Amino acid sequence: MATVQGFLASITIDGSEVTTVVENFTLSETRGANDKQTMNGSPDGVKIPGSRSGSLSFDFTIDQAELNVLEAAWAKDEPVAFQIAIVEAGVGTNTVWDGFLSLTDFSKETVGDGIWRGSMAGDTSGAITHTPFVA
Repeated sequence: MATVQGFLASITIDGSEVTTVVENFTLSETRGANDKQTMNGSPDGVKIPGSRSGSLSFDFTIDQAELNVLEAAWAKDEPVAFQIAIVEAGVGTNTVWDGFLSLTDFSKETVGDGIWRGSMAGDTSGAITHTPFVA
């Protein structure tokens, strides 16, 4: 396989792990703010955190067996569990994000004998849990 710029990641989609070279990884999280009613007659507005939402996208280079895992997840008509573990130079534990994802975009192209390059994206469902890297 040709050298690919990127970093090693373990992606678990719908319970199946795919080890891939991730060339780009974007996790965007948002949270609205809701007005909170005050009972003390204060004219000052108070805001509290609202519902969380977000999106996840990544570009990948994988083999045929790993592409089959992504194809199976894409075929689902419901949010799938995901976990992204970024390997930190092979030492310590990984930086990990996990949650649920409704897949919205999936593209792939063959770049060699059994090697695929592509991208996958979706909207997160609920909160995303982050476990930071520990050396």
